[in-house]
Amino acid sequence: PTPKNVDVLLELGAAQYQFVLAPLPKNDSIKTTAAREQVEATYAALLAVDPKNGFAKNGLAWVAVFVKDDETAVKRFAESLLFEPTLEDSYVQLAQLLAGSLEDRKRHVDLLDRVVNSIIGGDTVTKRTRALALYHRGIARGVAGELEGLRKDFAECVRLAEDFKVGCSFQEGRAL
Repeated sequence: PTPKNVDVLLELGAAQYQFVLAPLPKNDSIKTTAAREQVEATYAALLAVDPKNGFAKNGLAWVAVFVKDDETAVKRFAESLLFEPTLEDSYVQLAQLLAGSLEDRKRHVDLLDRVVNSIIGGDTVTKRTRALALYHRGIARGVAGELEGLRKDFAECVRLAEDFKVGCSFQEGRAL
């Protein structure tokens, strides 16, 4: 398989999630299970070609969030951050996730908290990856109205990676 195949599988997985799985009512277990399996199969095919594809692991994390499998979501988000998908892709998906109710937002902050804690504790994790994890949790905390936590995460993020300073300032302003 070529990189072009990887791109096609990545786009297919994202489209299957966004246009097939996500719009389904969560109480229709037969359709939801079939759609979930379809998305997971696409990402599994991608990972068979490129086992360290952070975007595929990120996609699988969102599937786990959709079906409320928090343990798998935390594991997949952590893996995706270890392989550092682009900040823009992660932010777009994070924004979609955080568009729900305040209760959903707080649940997702808790998930991201677990992801960040698992990342920060790793010996092989770069400072930049830790900073990226803190940045995302800070954004989630801001959307959920947890400004003190946002400030703490952003301060540590900037300490680890100075180039996040402008982004953190912007996100703090949005939260205020």
